[in-house]
Amino acid sequence: VLRNLNSSVETSWVPRRRAIVMSQMATQNIQASDNAPQFSQSGGAIPAGYSLKLTSPDGEIYYTLNGSDPRRPGEVAETGKIILAGSAEKWVLVPSADNGGDALGNTWRGGKEPFNDEDWDTGTDGVGYDQNADYDPHIGIDVDSEMNDVNQSVFVRIPFRVSAADRKKSNFMLLRMKYDDGFVAYLNGTRVANANAAVNPAWNAGASGQHDDASAVTWVSFDVGKHINRLKTGNNILAIHGLNAGLGSSDMLINAELSLGERSGAEIADGVLKYTSPIKLAGDTTIRTRTMYNGQWSALVEHSFQAGRAGSPMRFTEIMYNPPGGSEYEFVELHNSGTFDVLLGWHRFDGIDFTFAGDAVIGPGEFIVLASDNDTDAFKLRYPGLAVNGWYRGSLSNNGERLALLDAKWRRVVEVDYSDGGAWPSLADGDGHSLELIDLLVDPGAASNWRDSAARAGSPGEASTVADVPPVRINEVHMQSPLSSEPDFVELRNLGQTEV
Repeated sequence: VLRNLNSSVETSWVPRRRAIVMSQMATQNIQASDNAPQFSQSGGAIPAGYSLKLTSPDGEIYYTLNGSDPRRPGEVAETGKIILAGSAEKWVLVPSADNGGDALGNTWRGGKEPFNDEDWDTGTDGVGYDQNADYDPHIGIDVDSEMNDVNQSVFVRIPFRVSAADRKKSNFMLLRMKYDDGFVAYLNGTRVANANAAVNPAWNAGASGQHDDASAVTWVSFDVGKHINRLKTGNNILAIHGLNAGLGSSDMLINAELSLGERSGAEIADGVLKYTSPIKLAGDTTIRTRTMYNGQWSALVEHSFQAGRAGSPMRFTEIMYNPPGGSEYEFVELHNSGTFDVLLGWHRFDGIDFTFAGDAVIGPGEFIVLASDNDTDAFKLRYPGLAVNGWYRGSLSNNGERLALLDAKWRRVVEVDYSDGGAWPSLADGDGHSLELIDLLVDPGAASNWRDSAARAGSPGEASTVADVPPVRINEVHMQSPLSSEPDFVELRNLGQTEV
């Protein structure tokens, strides 16, 4: 740490910028994820018949099962008007023990009207002060004497009216703020937006961060459409708790504008399903979903599910643990046996030292080969043309050990505890063959599900040369019970892709 280094960027600027930037992105429809649907399980392996639940804070959820987007392509249009201008008349109080502001609680925020603000200062345009006069063009109500070196907080009440017609046809609302250094905004008593502020700041609270002078005089937009139902036909109150960063601050500024309007063009595509109850997933499925609220779509959320399989579709399919010539010819083969991409970001192993990059993905049906880094040139000579996806440190045990793939949170994805004895194939122990998995759908850790490779040196990066597994299996057997009227039955399942 550098001595006397100014830490305000780390402690103040960076923490406050996220909320501001995310709000600005949401206003420009670049980011709209706050209301996105939530899944009861975020994809992966599920039992057949799993009931998937979707939830969202507000709005209606729409989804598809065919890979399409619930939103119909097209431009979204917005029309609206300012219902509260920055030049509007305002009532202002710098709270203190002398004027009773310290005891007002939340009564001044517009939720408990009528409120007596006759003794408050009144004026138009912005509220604040500036010893350097830079904010003067933006200030109509100067609170220098009441606030500077006295209190970091100022209360602002702005009355405005909304017609029944405007309220009925509108489905979005936008708050624009000029502020130095923080604020909390309340619409008829309900908190609708904030920056650099605590959830419920005290009457003499200060801002939790700073908003630089150049940014303070520029309107910053906050999408408050989710609170549009707080508007009333007729009289309304927008209340602002302005916050300064420090009693000795040389300047302070608060002003607000409120816009109301209609957003159109957010249409639902053909064939889209509306979520009303849990979705029963009987087979492999990709679900794409959005929430529609106040005429605006949420971000698209997509998850893929593999039904009726135990655990992850990832499998160790070939292990060369004791090759002739030494450990430099070792390799491990991974295979995605599913029908969807599997994210491998920051996955690692027990048994070898290797970690996947954060953006690593293995596609459906693809193989990944990892080889020892003991002598990469020697390995390439033995396996010319083989695409090696990574070089691991360390060596596999010739006597057997636990080899496991772990996810980014160190949870086991798939594992095999191979051995050079017992029921494990013997030709893989130094005779030039590898261990090859027989059946992708059977326990990948069972010795009976592994065999010696048909080819010496194995077949890294390719499907096993073992005989095909019969695609038809006995899936379920039911014996009649005295407590059930259902007859005996045997259920067969075709695991292949063609009729049998």
